[in-house]
Amino acid sequence: MAESLPAKEAAQFKHVVHLYEMKQLKKSIKTADTILRKFPGHGETLAMKGLAFSALGRKEEAYALVRRGLAAAMSSHVCWHVFGLLYRSDREYHAAAKAYLNALRLDSSNAQILRDLALLQVHIRDFPGLLETRHHLLMSKPGLRIHWAGLAVANHLSGDTATAVRVIDSYISSFKDSESADPDSDYQASEVVLYKAMLLEEGGDLAATVAHLDSVRGVVVDSVQWRERRARVLHRLGRFVAAEADLRHLLDLNPDNRAYHRALHAAVAAQHAELSGGGAPPADAASESTSDDAAPPLYPSPLECLPGSVASIVLSGVVVPTSPAADDAADVRRVVRLSDALSRRHQRSLLCRRLPLEVLDGSSQDFFARLDAYVRPLIVKGVPSTFSDIKPLYADPTKVAAITRLFALYSTALDATGELPPPVGEDTIGTQPEGPLRAPMVDTIPIRGADDAESEVPAVDISAAVGRVSVGDDATANGTAHGDGDGNGGTAAAKHVSLPEPGVKLWVRHFISQHLDAVGEYEAAIAVCEDTIAAWPTVVEPRLVHARVLKHAGNLSGATNVADSARRLDLSDRYVNTKAVKAALRAGRLADAAGWISLFTRDGDSGGAQALYDMQVSWFENSMADGLYANGDVPRALKHYRAVLGHFDDIEEDQFDFHTYCLRKMTLVSYISLLRMEDSVRCHAQYGHAARGAIRCLLTLADMPVEQRKAGGSASLMPDGATDLTPAERKKALSKMKKRVARGRATHASTHEPADTTATATVAADGKGGGNKKEDDAKDEGGKKKAGHGGAATTKGWMDTDPSGEEHVKSLTDPVAACVPLVMGLEKAFPNDVRTHTAAVVVALRRHKPLLALRGLLRARAIDACHPDAVRATLLFRMAVAGGGPAAYTPPGTDVSAFVAAGGDAVALPSGGGTAPTLVSVHPDVATVLRAELAASAMWPSGDIAAHAAAVVEAATKVATSPADAAHTPVDWVLASTLVTVAETAGIDAVGGVNSYVDAVATAVAGGAGNPRPLAALFKRVKAQRVVSASAVDCVVKACHARFPRSDLFAA
Repeated sequence: MAESLPAKEAAQFKHVVHLYEMKQLKKSIKTADTILRKFPGHGETLAMKGLAFSALGRKEEAYALVRRGLAAAMSSHVCWHVFGLLYRSDREYHAAAKAYLNALRLDSSNAQILRDLALLQVHIRDFPGLLETRHHLLMSKPGLRIHWAGLAVANHLSGDTATAVRVIDSYISSFKDSESADPDSDYQASEVVLYKAMLLEEGGDLAATVAHLDSVRGVVVDSVQWRERRARVLHRLGRFVAAEADLRHLLDLNPDNRAYHRALHAAVAAQHAELSGGGAPPADAASESTSDDAAPPLYPSPLECLPGSVASIVLSGVVVPTSPAADDAADVRRVVRLSDALSRRHQRSLLCRRLPLEVLDGSSQDFFARLDAYVRPLIVKGVPSTFSDIKPLYADPTKVAAITRLFALYSTALDATGELPPPVGEDTIGTQPEGPLRAPMVDTIPIRGADDAESEVPAVDISAAVGRVSVGDDATANGTAHGDGDGNGGTAAAKHVSLPEPGVKLWVRHFISQHLDAVGEYEAAIAVCEDTIAAWPTVVEPRLVHARVLKHAGNLSGATNVADSARRLDLSDRYVNTKAVKAALRAGRLADAAGWISLFTRDGDSGGAQALYDMQVSWFENSMADGLYANGDVPRALKHYRAVLGHFDDIEEDQFDFHTYCLRKMTLVSYISLLRMEDSVRCHAQYGHAARGAIRCLLTLADMPVEQRKAGGSASLMPDGATDLTPAERKKALSKMKKRVARGRATHASTHEPADTTATATVAADGKGGGNKKEDDAKDEGGKKKAGHGGAATTKGWMDTDPSGEEHVKSLTDPVAACVPLVMGLEKAFPNDVRTHTAAVVVALRRHKPLLALRGLLRARAIDACHPDAVRATLLFRMAVAGGGPAAYTPPGTDVSAFVAAGGDAVALPSGGGTAPTLVSVHPDVATVLRAELAASAMWPSGDIAAHAAAVVEAATKVATSPADAAHTPVDWVLASTLVTVAETAGIDAVGGVNSYVDAVATAVAGGAGNPRPLAALFKRVKAQRVVSASAVDCVVKACHARFPRSDLFAA
């Protein structure tokens, strides 16, 4: 039994708990010390003091105190409860649950512990335990609504929807007559009946779902959710007429919802199919007359991806269903007729007029006329996003040709008359222009000179007065919008220029420049952008398109300069600023990117990287980490990747805010959707990016000398050729370098120069580079900030603590082992991504786990055996199991063939050069499966590594010559990447020698090897191969420049 306190000290202990709950932590500790002076071995007081220390961030002292308290009072449920709270605050959820269970063994009726345990069990998805805990809570206090809701949810999550329905029915009958003064009671009643409908639908009783929805129509407040669920269930039952009626009601509310349109078209198509299939009676009558012995057929509903469903949650709430079936002419006519009827009813809806463009043949007259009718109003109105709206049509070459003809018609008419042509009729097709699409000419602009006489000069001459944007590396963009530094004025000469008003001609040119960019005519697109900017220098959109075209052409520095000029046109536009930041990150101008994005971070205690961390700006942190890693700053790159991974941990932690709130407010449908979203939150692309980047950083750290890693992992701490030095020489060189770096930092601090001069200068130029008044005031008061709750001082943020990341690197004892949880997370979130399994192969080989490596390799090859990463993983694995790779595995057996022939519990991995295969011990069942898969995959032909490499190159060449067989990656890019990968792993001789290798790579690049950025990374890998001569590198450079003549990424 726990030691009992006298009445006075017992009251003080209650006060300790109260002060902790009020966040007055220092007062709570002080009161606990008062008790401990008299009773130093009181376990519960020691535990509460440790809990307060934990809230202050003093974790080591907190655990020591709680363990002392637990040792003094093992039979106290308070100590076990506090121990669980301590683990829970450190996100050790399973350990916390065990502590709560120990507390319940000592006090099984403690409601607070039961509530805390229930929250933790739903958080860790321990549904059997949750069901038992929720049952105990309901039995203890059946008069609380929240306990009924919790039990229903627990049964639902456990898969027992029938019991959950009975619990909801008992809840409704128990609280039906109770009057509540809560103004939200009507909404809560609505949520309960909608949740019952959700349970019935997921339980498979669709007829009961429809009956229930019809019976509670007067209770439901959320009519949209009611109609969505009813339409979906009716469609699944085959009652398409009733489903169509509900869908038309939904379209009246939101005519631009693509999911509603898709479902309506599917319902109408199903009705036509039934009628054409033999005159079957309406589905409503057929379903209602079905006997119990023969269940009605179920149909998949197009509304499965509505908001709130699992599929839409995985897509982050964005519903992007496929277009209606366009294979049959009758289906196309039906879609067009229905869309036209909806368009007449909803005249302001763009989607009703756009759907026919998705299903019609691009070479038809009808498509051409409808395209003109759709695009013309947007061009006249000056909608900048017109191209983004119809960009999905570019997947069809015939529709690209129709768009080209239409805008050639617009351009010709604007040059001839200054206006758009008359609306296109169904008998108008237009002529296909020869060469790139030509934009309409820019009008001449009247200029008022010093003698007030007007003259006309071409717009290109005006650009000399207002300033043309330069795309050079060191040039700063200029123009009328920012010539005087305020974002609104211009140069003195430009203030006398009368610029043309933005009109139809501007937006036609704006569209044509994006069109040329989309079809790969970069030079023509750049010319149109430059002339458009010269004529309308104060319009932002042409500059953004110009930056995008330069990015696609590979000129990242020029794209950054142009994006910066657009940013300076309107310094208060966050979107344009973000575009400039992204361009700077792509160009490697990390300081500029950090300075520009900080213009929109909030002032206060946190700023810069910490403010972005607080706002969870994952895309910036990932891009910054990529740039830092490319610059060799691995510790800081790892810091930023870990920041992104921490965001997803925080999102998972945020569930605790809703476990009680949603049950109390009875928003049970939304609560279930939240839990399902949280289960797939790590499927986000930013998580995969960060996890793969962190694995790359950790493996790089693992390759570093131990002395360098213990010093923080900075590349600047070790001299060139450090790997060739002896351990003693490396230690001596490291010591000298650390002293030199320390002296440099001291000198830098004494001169008071900003570390990020480029960003500082940029911020100052934008007029927002002043200091933080709150921080200056804090420094005047001695550098101490005001205390928080209970006198707790405000601590540094996560990014401000160890900003260089070196302290974390120093604490890493085994970087390869730190990759394991990241690989497991990727395998769970991205099981269909080749990069997931190739990363698993590399990590498993580093850990000397060939069986795990083989599993990852088989999975990667099952997804895309031609992917360059899969080829590289195959070669690395082959060298490892053959004993020739850096992660060679020594077989534990000798007589391998006899062992395997006898059916032993092992699998033989083929080795090269005719040597004996590698034996890996494994369970007999697993060995059988692996032997079968190994033989079926034909992963290794006969011969050594070189023979296999030759077979890989031959296979990639065949894929490149038959594009129809390349389903996953661009064929030319596959061939070039495969060649480089094989040369890196198996040697140049494996691809026919240096000359053959370089010629093959250059040919693949010239054939259209995709995006300039990954192509530049590929070129760097070729350049890094020391056996490739400078003349051979020049050959690849010429091929890259021929493919992207404006690119600044390829330097020999």
